[in-house]
Parts: sequence; structure tokens; C-alpha cells
Amino acid sequence: MMLLLRLNVFTVKNNAKKPITGVKAAVRELTAKHKHGINDKLNENTYEGFIRRIFYYSIVLLIAITAIRIYFLWLDVYSYSHPAVFQAQSSTYAEEIPFEGVLLWEESLIYASSSGTISYPSINPRRVRKGGLICSINGSALNSPEAGYFSPALDGYEGNWNYSDLWPGTSPLPSPPRAATIPNGTYVQAKQPIGKLIIQPQELRAIAWVDSTPSLNQDIDRGRIKIKRNDSDWGLWAEIRTKTVISKRIKLYVTLPFFTPEMTENRTFSWKINIGDRNGIYVPNSSVIFRDGVMGVYIIKGNEAIFKQIEAFHADEDSFFITSGVIPGDMLILDAGKAREGLVNVW
Repeated sequence: MMLLLRLNVFTVKNNAKKPITGVKAAVRELTAKHKHGINDKLNENTYEGFIRRIFYYSIVLLIAITAIRIYFLWLDVYSYSHPAVFQAQSSTYAEEIPFEGVLLWEESLIYASSSGTISYPSINPRRVRKGGLICSINGSALNSPEAGYFSPALDGYEGNWNYSDLWPGTSPLPSPPRAATIPNGTYVQAKQPIGKLIIQPQELRAIAWVDSTPSLNQDIDRGRIKIKRNDSDWGLWAEIRTKTVISKRIKLYVTLPFFTPEMTENRTFSWKINIGDRNGIYVPNSSVIFRDGVMGVYIIKGNEAIFKQIEAFHADEDSFFITSGVIPGDMLILDAGKAREGLVNVW
């Protein structure tokens, strides 16, 4: 039995070592070559497909770019020939410059007649007649020595606020605080200041520094300026008493055409000078263009866009104010940067 097993093992080993010959070897060789051929062909087809795809996508991209360029070219031509337009309308421009300074008036302090708790008929500045009630101290009435404006408030500058101190020099004007009101129920000492009396009638005066402009200089030469206290004000003329010119700044001393009790609460002001109204046309910034150093707009005449020189200035951040070159009713191209002279179709 052992001998039989050894013979079988020997036979298997000998069979494994024998090379394959004949028909089987030929079949295997042909099969291997066929597989190599298929792989080579697959590799060749893959490379050719990759090249075809690159070529295809390149052609598509080129066509797309060309189409986009043609579209934008058409859009430019269309925008030139079909511009957005607007009609010029007559307007008025009011040139204004800041007018800030200090107020001057004649005043006298009112003192408590005795010690005690004070009570005012009103804690606001008001008119009082001669002999009229100013306040009461512990029930005792204190009457006004003169007619005028009484203010139950003090700022510490009473008696130290004079033209002779404020006018000389080139320094900025002082800015005193708003007067502090003395509340009802305050205990006061005899001879303590309890308010001030601005005798009436008297003229309210002002000192202020202003920036020099050609239009303002014309008004100053005429001896008056137009003052607006707020935007809804039409403005009132103030008489110029004297002036001092320092480079491009002017120091003015004027008589104001108004004086109300409330103005005694603060010795400073912030108003505007209305230099004058000018007739012209407001247009958006986009409609104005500089061409060869010339400022102008594009006007529609019939079916043609024409460049027209203008005289204008910046009225604000968004618009120009045209004073010459355009008349009310003219049709203007809204975006001058995208306009050119030639035939247009806006109707």
C-alpha cells in the first residue's frame, strides 16, 4: 500500500514538470495574443475618444464665446440707438452757506430782593411790562424795573459779553453754554442773581465768520445778507454794520431783523445765508459728460443725438444744476457715458 502511494506522488510530480506542447500550447498562445490585441485596441480607442471630446468641447466653447460677443455687440448697438431719455424741466437753485456765530444784546441782572424760596410765573423766557411780575420769593412779589424780555436762566457770561471783546482779532469766536434755568422752589439768598432782563426795544446783533464766495461778496458790497433760520424759512435781510476780510474768510457784524424771547436762551446760533435764487435745470450726474475737456450733455434733436456744451455746477451729490446750454423741454440722454452722436430711435 505504501508503495502504491509513493508511485502516485511520483507520477503527479512528473506530470507537473512536463511542459505543455502541441495543440494546447498553440491555443494558449493565440488566446494570449488575442487578449493583448483587444487591450491595445481598447487603449487606442480610449485615446481617440479623449481627443474627440476635447475637440468637441473646444468647438462648443468657441461657439458660445462667439455668440456671447455677438450678443453684447448687438446690445451696445441697441443701447446706442435706443437710449433712455428724460425731459429737462425748469428749476430754481438757492445757494446757501453756513452762518454760525454769536449773538449780542444789552442785558442787566435781576437780583433777589430777599432770601427764600423762589417761584416764577414761567420758567421760559417771556415778555414783561414795566412793573410786571418777574417772580415771588416766599410770597413777596418782585416786579420788573423796565419792559423787556425776562429769562430765569444764567450762563455765567452776564456782564462779560461785549462787542469790544468779541470783534477784534482773527481767533474763532467763543462758544458759551446754553443758559441754565433756575427751577421753581429753589432757595435763593438775598442779592443773588435770579435771572436777566433784556430791555426792549433793542436791536439783536450778531458776529460771525463766513466763507467768501463771489455771490456772497456781491451781497456784502450791497450792505446786506439774507438769513434763514431753518429750511422752511424764506429768509430775511440783515444789515451789515462792518466787516473784516482775512484771506478767503470774512468776519461780519450784522443787525438782525428778528429778536424773540426764546433767542436769549443761547448766545450762539447756527443758521444759513441765502445768497440768491438762480434759474436753471437739475439733471442727474449720469447725464453730464466731459468730452475733450468740455462739459456737456447729449440732446435729442429729431432722430439724432447731438453733444451740447453746457455751463453747470454740482448742486448736490446726485445732480448737476445747468445754467446755460439747455432749455426746458429739451430731451436729454440719461446715461451720457453710453451715448454717442448719431441716429437714435427714442419714439
